[in-house]
Amino acid sequence: MDSFDLFWGQVDGIDCVRLARQDAEDMFGKDVPVIVFANVGRQIVTNFKDLTISEKAVIFQAIEDGVNLQGTALSTSLTTGLLEAMHAASKSQDVNWTNLSCHLGEKSKAYVSQWLAWSA
Repeated sequence: MDSFDLFWGQVDGIDCVRLARQDAEDMFGKDVPVIVFANVGRQIVTNFKDLTISEKAVIFQAIEDGVNLQGTALSTSLTTGLLEAMHAASKSQDVNWTNLSCHLGEKSKAYVSQWLAWSA
């Protein structure tokens, strides 16, 4: 089982994540995971207020676990796809990034902080 399978195994039980993944894979295929993860990130933000505390915990722990696998395709897809899309989506939706980012783990927060400093 590869790291992508481990990640999806953790979060596929959450409807908005599973549906966003399926939607992106149907449209773009599995060969471009950054696009799939970006779609999932946008949907996490869109559905953030409706997610339960336990669903948020599962999602953000899975993100942090994947980001900690530095140098892997999963880590790259999570950072450049999911986390960047989450930040961008939070700016265009009624979700305060501070409220959302408090759920991120240490490495995930560090990535977003470095990315924002770089892209400023």
